[in-house]
Amino acid sequence: MKKLLLFALICYSLLIVAQTPVKEDSTGNYVSASVKKAPEPATFTGKFYTDSKEERYPVYKTKTGKLFYKKISKKGTLYRVYIKVI
Repeated sequence: MKKLLLFALICYSLLIVAQTPVKEDSTGNYVSASVKKAPEPATFTGKFYTDSKEERYPVYKTKTGKLFYKKISKKGTLYRVYIKVI
């Protein structure tokens, strides 16, 4: 009896965890609560960063004011390199 009760409790807890959390928007439609936001748009500053190999990269500014340039790795992945101005 204890095993059956424990099994039912475990199954019930798994059903609760498996549900997708949703919210209702202003129009009455249901929207997933874990929607990923799009990356913030960066604005071009009009300036360039020159590295030790004399390669020039355009410098961008985030919404919070951080400066960065975009670089492509050898594997082809695009990533941001943040700059600290001293």
